[in-house]
Amino acid sequence: MSLVLERSTVALVASFRDEAGELITPTAINWSLTDGDGNVVNERQAAEVAPAEQVTIVLSGDDLAMSAGDDGRRQVVIRATYDGNLGDDLPIVGVLEFTVRNVPGVA
Repeated sequence: MSLVLERSTVALVASFRDEAGELITPTAINWSLTDGDGNVVNERQAAEVAPAEQVTIVLSGDDLAMSAGDDGRRQVVIRATYDGNLGDDLPIVGVLEFTVRNVPGVA
């Protein structure tokens, strides 16, 4: 798990592989940002991404804000579908986890 400074910027990179381990381009991709309790952060729910073998998700500002009682845990849940040897519209689910570190004086 990585540390990210509060209200800074982070670029998360995700790539996709099929059942044989080969890089693929999914037919659809979306992602959501949640806190440690699974609550959506900054209305970042089911944000669609143009399908590609590798995508970059940039989070900054309010995406990385903290509030009172916030432990800083964050998850980007990535959902995609692809067509492969096992069938069509197969699901891919991935989770990228990180912790936002509180920076005194940053609001």
